[in-house]
Amino acid sequence: MSLLTIRDLTISHNKQNILNNINLKLNTAEIIGIAGGSGSGKTTLLNSILHLLPQDFNIQGEIHWQDKNLYDLKTKQLTHIYGKEIAFISQNPQTFFCPVRTIKSQFIETISAHQKITADEIISQTLDIFTKIGLNDGKNILNA
Repeated sequence: MSLLTIRDLTISHNKQNILNNINLKLNTAEIIGIAGGSGSGKTTLLNSILHLLPQDFNIQGEIHWQDKNLYDLKTKQLTHIYGKEIAFISQNPQTFFCPVRTIKSQFIETISAHQKITADEIISQTLDIFTKIGLNDGKNILNA
């Protein structure tokens, strides 16, 4: 079964093509790596899948997740998919955190948008994961 299918995706900004006629298919149990030089459009491609491109970008083509066109879905439907089924880690994840809010508040906001879970449970699970991956100063990390 195809998880992700991109057909004839062209993205432009200010009448200049950034991506031109991209076709991609990701099947169940497959892993795809996206490689290219700086400025080649890797992040633009991933941001287009997640609806993270600025509104002044022109997007043509189709992006399907399990046979659903992502650009036909409402925000509430996308919320059930993004973060649970589709996610990506940016090449510079430090820029994804708001520098004036704690990491803890951002984790709670993001996780509670996708799961029915209390803030205390989020923090407890996060600290457990931090410990498992060798980040033993989890409370300080969350309060940063």
